[in-house]
Amino acid sequence: MERIVVQLVEARRLADFNDVAHGRLALLLLDNAAETLLSRRAEEALIWADMHGNMLKTLERLGDSPNQDRQALIEELRAEAVSEKTQQKIRQNFSDLVRFVFSRNDCGLAQELAGCLNALHRYRNAAYHRDLVRNDVLGPANAIYFYLCCELLKQQKNMVMEIAPPPTVVLEVFGGQLPEHLTGLLTDDKMMGVAVADKLLTQNQLDHGNIASALAAHLAARIDVLERNLNEFIDYLGYPDRATALRSIQLMPLSYEAPKLPDDFWTRPITVTEKVIAGWKHRATAISSLSLAQYALRQFDDIELAISKFEAQLEPFTIAIDREIQLEIDRRLGK
Repeated sequence: MERIVVQLVEARRLADFNDVAHGRLALLLLDNAAETLLSRRAEEALIWADMHGNMLKTLERLGDSPNQDRQALIEELRAEAVSEKTQQKIRQNFSDLVRFVFSRNDCGLAQELAGCLNALHRYRNAAYHRDLVRNDVLGPANAIYFYLCCELLKQQKNMVMEIAPPPTVVLEVFGGQLPEHLTGLLTDDKMMGVAVADKLLTQNQLDHGNIASALAAHLAARIDVLERNLNEFIDYLGYPDRATALRSIQLMPLSYEAPKLPDDFWTRPITVTEKVIAGWKHRATAISSLSLAQYALRQFDDIELAISKFEAQLEPFTIAIDREIQLEIDRRLGK
């Protein structure tokens, strides 16, 4: 509890500087908090999965039996067991971790959160590994990720819960005085987590309306960055119009040699057109008017996934152009 709350409090403090340097650190803290909370849920489930797996091995060693009840139990245990290979994926890959946690019957989390967690983890990778961040994109991303972490905190499930005095940081969240319902003898981590998450959301004014606005702002800023990079691509390579540039990005391989155009270059259907980008803008703006965060998160996931796929196609060209520009600058400076 103490570790997670410290990360959330520090992330909000850093995000409040409203600049890239601090906001980037806030995003890294929130991403780690989300992964830690998800991992705790997964490890608790994997303990049970191992128990079911051991029982399954015991029954299988006894050989086949016509007993229908025994066979039904074997099938049930097979459904609950998790292979070592899958467990390794869950522990190593964020997307596999999210998929596993949200596939559990006792998950308790809205499915819309899964896609958004993956989306923000992808954006975190861009901020951490390639430092591709802008403040107008980063600010809303931190607000959304903070909201998601609080939702994860509220849905924590522990096999063993500690009943003890709250950490100092929890008292600080409540201004030094715990609310009355947390002062009884049986206050546990679960009750404390729900109360802390709700208090943090209230303090930071992250209600349904503000989350919808943050989702819309993040997408709008992402589309703006995408269009700036697209315009740079068009200007640098001298394309006659945006339609031709979009077709080239999606159909022409990036190569230092002269690329060979596909025979059906002008007729093959492409996923992203000018009309599609305009649709992204319209749908992103519409998210801000949604009254429930779950609806907004669902729409966000759908649009962000489409945008991120095109960003991945455009990015190698953008990096190559930036490299060529820097080489030309260095040449003129005699480097």
